[in-house]
Amino acid sequence: MWTGAEPDLLQETTSPSGARLVPGFAHDLPFGDNEFDVINFANVFEHVAPAARTPSLGALYRVLRPAGILVGQLPNPYFPIESHSRLPFFGWVPRRWQPIYWRLSPTGWDFEAAHFFSVTVEDLRQVAEGVGFNTVLIRTFNYPAEAVPQAVRWAARLHNKLDIFPWSWQFVFRKPLHREL
Repeated sequence: MWTGAEPDLLQETTSPSGARLVPGFAHDLPFGDNEFDVINFANVFEHVAPAARTPSLGALYRVLRPAGILVGQLPNPYFPIESHSRLPFFGWVPRRWQPIYWRLSPTGWDFEAAHFFSVTVEDLRQVAEGVGFNTVLIRTFNYPAEAVPQAVRWAARLHNKLDIFPWSWQFVFRKPLHREL
């Protein structure tokens, strides 16, 4: 059975494929302790406000069973084309100037509504380990050139060959069987 929490939902619903979706934020999950074996946290951490990062990972830790797995992906904010806004070098721009630059974005999203923050996998690892997770795997990830629009596929092939900036990182953290005191 699949269950998801989504802050933009107003009421519980069911996805077209049958997953239960409930309103909720990562820092205040509406689930019991030790309820899940696996949590998919893909492309979420960059939307968690700095003050909510430790409470969010703490709540994920709480709802995982011992030996449970937190798996996901985190986009690299320093990739030359930022994946949310599609703007060049967006992650390199100081936070206070990002809303101004974001207005050039083709997404049509409001910057504040997007709740986007430039964070790295090292930021995530530190918070995850700080709440008790063990790091199992962190690796770079680049989409295959075939997944990129034809017009820029040449750039994707070159990028993947050079392997300078990963598009994103994939990660796996495990909740220990027993919490160390």
